[in-house]
Amino acid sequence: MQVAEAEKAQANGQRQGLVPAKTKVIAVLTPTLGMVSIHWTVAIQNLLWPMNVGKGFIPGMDQVGNEVGEMRNKLVALVLEQAQKSGHDLEGIFWIDDDVIVNKMALLKLASHDRDIAAGVYFCKGDLGEPLIFSGGQTGTMKFLPDETFEAWGWAQGLSYVRAEVYTRMAEDLDLGKDKYGNPCWYKKPDFGIDETTGQMTVGGTEDFHFFTNANKLGYRCLVDCSKFAFGWHYDHAAKTAYPKRQWEQYIRREPVIWPATRSHPEVIWD
Repeated sequence: MQVAEAEKAQANGQRQGLVPAKTKVIAVLTPTLGMVSIHWTVAIQNLLWPMNVGKGFIPGMDQVGNEVGEMRNKLVALVLEQAQKSGHDLEGIFWIDDDVIVNKMALLKLASHDRDIAAGVYFCKGDLGEPLIFSGGQTGTMKFLPDETFEAWGWAQGLSYVRAEVYTRMAEDLDLGKDKYGNPCWYKKPDFGIDETTGQMTVGGTEDFHFFTNANKLGYRCLVDCSKFAFGWHYDHAAKTAYPKRQWEQYIRREPVIWPATRSHPEVIWD
């Protein structure tokens, strides 16, 4: 049918190639209260996309506050539903939180790994910030190793690329329950208590730890990319700075970003 339509169009003097049965789409999703920095805005505007892939940027406005998990659930449910209705092939979801400033190559870099889940790195806020990479649900943070890649149990959710089938499989294979808005609980704040699966004490955490736990139950392991193309600056609106602070100050002065040597890792310089 598509060949016949193309031949008919060409006979009428139109230059028309074969129209694909489905258009591949990547959705960029951002849960937000609506306050973003100019640094973040410029980064989003400069973001490069894979060629021949449709794109959609969708923010989810948190009107209540402290409902990041609910906003993530709403955004995922929305794009899955729209993809099904339109017949488009939702290839993946790229999360960029509204306080994470990324390199323009971030999406291309993470998608190029061809993994179910790939994430960049950003540090938690504060002068003694640590990289948001975790080896388990009740562990501390892992070390940041500039320019290296490795697998991890948990990652920087606000700078990650997740294939759409991870969400559909999770909803089909696990009893996620519903949040108060009626969406599947891909994300929710962990409760305090004893984890029924591991027997370990759960001391809370952020809404993405629930997703990490379920992803690992299904055998998914995230590939963490520690290169400069997949790195995010974690911006603090109140302090008007980003973290890690020392490297951020080098970055905004347009100087090389220096990661000092450690016992197990040499010094790395990002020009």
